[in-house]
Amino acid sequence: MRIHSIEIKNFRSYVGPNRFEINSGLTLIIGANGEGKTNLYDAMEWLFDNNVRNDSKRVVSKKAIAALNPGDTEELMVAIDFEHNDSKYRIEKSFSFTKNDDDTDIRISPVNFTGYREETSGRVPTDGARLLDNCFNASIRHFSLMAGEESLKVLNQHSTLQYLIHTFSAIRHADKFTAFTKLATELAQRANQNAISKNAKNKRDSDRITRDIESLTSTLRQQQSQLRNKQNEARNYATQIDAIVNSSEASVEMRALESRLEKLKSEKAQCQSRIHENYTIALLDDMLVLGGIMPILGEYSEKVANAERRRRKEEHDYILKEGERKALKKIKLELENGATPLPVYAPDEKFMREMLHDHICKVCGTPAPEGSPAYNYIQNKLNAYLESLKKDEEKTKPCFPNSYIPQLAKRETIINNEKSAIAKIFQQVQDLIEYNESRKKQLRMIEENIAQVEEDQRKLQARVPGVSKEVLLNNFTNLTNWNKYKSECELKIVNLEHSIENLETEIANKRADLNKLAVNTPAAIYSKIADAFECIQNAFKNALIRNKTEFILELEKVANKYLAKLNVEDFKGTVHIYADVTGSMRISLIDADGTTIDPNKALETTMYMSVLFAVSELTEIKKDDEYPLLFDAPTSSFAVGKEKDFFRIIDNLDKQIIIVTKSFLTEVGPNNYVLDKQLLDELKIKGSIYRIEKKKPFDDKNQATIQTVITRIR
Repeated sequence: MRIHSIEIKNFRSYVGPNRFEINSGLTLIIGANGEGKTNLYDAMEWLFDNNVRNDSKRVVSKKAIAALNPGDTEELMVAIDFEHNDSKYRIEKSFSFTKNDDDTDIRISPVNFTGYREETSGRVPTDGARLLDNCFNASIRHFSLMAGEESLKVLNQHSTLQYLIHTFSAIRHADKFTAFTKLATELAQRANQNAISKNAKNKRDSDRITRDIESLTSTLRQQQSQLRNKQNEARNYATQIDAIVNSSEASVEMRALESRLEKLKSEKAQCQSRIHENYTIALLDDMLVLGGIMPILGEYSEKVANAERRRRKEEHDYILKEGERKALKKIKLELENGATPLPVYAPDEKFMREMLHDHICKVCGTPAPEGSPAYNYIQNKLNAYLESLKKDEEKTKPCFPNSYIPQLAKRETIINNEKSAIAKIFQQVQDLIEYNESRKKQLRMIEENIAQVEEDQRKLQARVPGVSKEVLLNNFTNLTNWNKYKSECELKIVNLEHSIENLETEIANKRADLNKLAVNTPAAIYSKIADAFECIQNAFKNALIRNKTEFILELEKVANKYLAKLNVEDFKGTVHIYADVTGSMRISLIDADGTTIDPNKALETTMYMSVLFAVSELTEIKKDDEYPLLFDAPTSSFAVGKEKDFFRIIDNLDKQIIIVTKSFLTEVGPNNYVLDKQLLDELKIKGSIYRIEKKKPFDDKNQATIQTVITRIR
């Protein structure tokens, strides 16, 4: 399989359509931190995961979302065009996303995973997941994408090496034959025991020996089960110990992420506590409902005043009509121009007495010296009011039995007096709504940041397989105990192996004793058949061991060839693959005298890369196929000279390799990098070279402004 191109559309920082043309040899994609390297790697990993469930909204470009209007739809898509066995194909994974009408979120469609085969008539669609597995099997994809130097250490895990051996060596064909020979041997031995026991002369001895064999076999199986359990325990401890030793940097990062996560969760709780949306209380209890009358308050006041005047006029006319003018006649309250007088209760008793005392009408400002008409009018009005308070034996039904209009007038006065306070309440609620919306927006941003930190934690865990988040946070807390338990398991393993070996010898001797009883009897033929099947079973066991050994030696040989290429004129040691006391396969570097070398980071990286390249080469040999390798930042620990040699050698390998790196960049200012074209010219890289960087300007606090742009250098 050789990739011709990679297309990415609206995946995280890759906004809109983006395309990389991939060289058949080395393709360099150069970018500084935060400019899209990891997003490119994640896009490829997302594509090669043939699970077609609905994917997280977090992979969608925030800038692409921001560019949508409510109701608009866009597409997220990752695809590769490639060649396999002289045929051209395309694998495309995509889904659409639509911005909600309230402009707050998106909804996504189910994932579409489609494959195409290029025919003369055009593209013929097919199932994408099946095409991916046929052309780029999962067993190969497992060794194709490597994110950072730490991820290479997965090659040194027991399960990985066992998987390699079983997948790419002849052992994978032997399972069914091994199971058959084991069953056939057991059946033949049982038939042999039955045939010997039928001889009356030998029955007593044969029954005794058979019971011994069964007892020893039962003990053997128990100890074999214990051995497997102890080996698994020891491997688990070894894996955890290796992970702790190899993940010190990841542990520091995890603690920093966890600290940030706790801070964000605290901010989220505080933000939620500040959101108060019970606007109903303000509507009634705080009289916010009156805010709606403010624009028409003048018209309302005028209508109330007119209604009050009409009420007084009608009441006055009613009194006249009913002949109840005695009070008015006595106090002569009619106005000269015939206008409707104020009611008897206005002004009230207190103000009328005050005006008489001060000798002035405080309604119109007219002086009212004692004995003057004005003074007499006020005195008469006060008397009329006091008279109205007395019990009237001849009560007349009032014109207006209710006081709705006076209540409206009173309310109009209150509203006018308090309109500034009401306007203030209205503004306070408006401010509260805006404040709550602002807090909601802040809450969404915090939740997005929490999701991003949790995603970063998952990525960090992926860099150190087999290590839980809790282990990374605690790191060396359990290291002493695990070393102790591992040592105890290894000692138990040695003792069990020795005991099992003795049991197998004892069982073999018992079977030999049993077979002696069959000599010169009809059971002799069963003994020969049982021996034959046992020989076949042992032959298969030896063949498996031999094939496993041959594969490991071949893997070592090819790995050392690449190790020599990657460490020209430098100390390198020799790649050695071996089984430890637990049965785990391990990779190490050994010196000429056979002692284990503790390599520096760069040498360790080239050791794992050598094994990876060897796997790739053996895959081509065994499967008549090849597959691409994609590395994300594989040389972060390399010195400048070492890095130059590495890229020079990689460029001359006959393999399709994609390297995403920040090498070849020179920092000329804070977060400002320029491409070191002189270094590229010096190395004379023959492959394709791309530069990726953030489009400027952007807001460093808003992911919706981040976009990766691609520039082809050559």
